[in-house]
Amino acid sequence: SSPIEGRRGARMMVVMVVMPAMAAAVGLAVSQKNNGLLVAWTAYAGTNFKEYRLVRSTTNANPSYPKDGSYQVVTNQGTLQYLDTGVVVGQSYNYRVCVVTQSSAISCSPVVNKNYAE
Repeated sequence: SSPIEGRRGARMMVVMVVMPAMAAAVGLAVSQKNNGLLVAWTAYAGTNFKEYRLVRSTTNANPSYPKDGSYQVVTNQGTLQYLDTGVVVGQSYNYRVCVVTQSSAISCSPVVNKNYAE
């Protein structure tokens, strides 16, 4: 027999735990322009936006924030690109953009590698 059989009127309590939402990762694309590399990303749609952190490395194939710091900080949620004019011809760059929320949650895009050519 089932442990519930014969227990008419028994009540069950359900407890739900709500975890804070993490920042949703954004997409990233890097394209060459005459005077640098244009780093562009998709917008973070959350209402708890604090900043975008652009991470760049020439030596680390998988740079991350906050471990590797950030190259550029963007505090306007509607700003979706940055022109990196501090690039050198023939050098390869690894970029990643991370969203930081007001609660300090961090979510990062995949890394995009781009070589700056003449």
